[in-house]
Amino acid sequence: MKVADFLKQKKSGPIHSVNANESAAEATSRLVQKNIGVLLVLDGGKLAGIISEKDIVLEGLGKSLDLAKTPVSKLMTQRVVTCNDGDRLAEALATLCVHSFRHLPVVDSKGLPVGMISDRDVIEVLVK
Repeated sequence: MKVADFLKQKKSGPIHSVNANESAAEATSRLVQKNIGVLLVLDGGKLAGIISEKDIVLEGLGKSLDLAKTPVSKLMTQRVVTCNDGDRLAEALATLCVHSFRHLPVVDSKGLPVGMISDRDVIEVLVK
């Protein structure tokens, strides 16, 4: 199964994202509102990074930063590992495992974000 087919099957909703210049407090609020663990960080529609609840706690609160004044760009992971929507799902799962990630952004052939898969999503498909 291709990652694109998987995204269609799981009926993934909109990509949850934040702009790089938004505050970490805004990102935190969005994570809480959507009940999710990560947001893609976009800059002009392109993937600039990824920010997780762990980044906010360890890098933001752990260093006593003011989240209302700290831009997401200061806390995000900039070197994002992704998979392509044309990749096989097994390849994406291998990437999740090799890097010990829980979430993997999906990009199209132009490098633009088209979705996100999680280890939990993949496991649900495999056990059905």
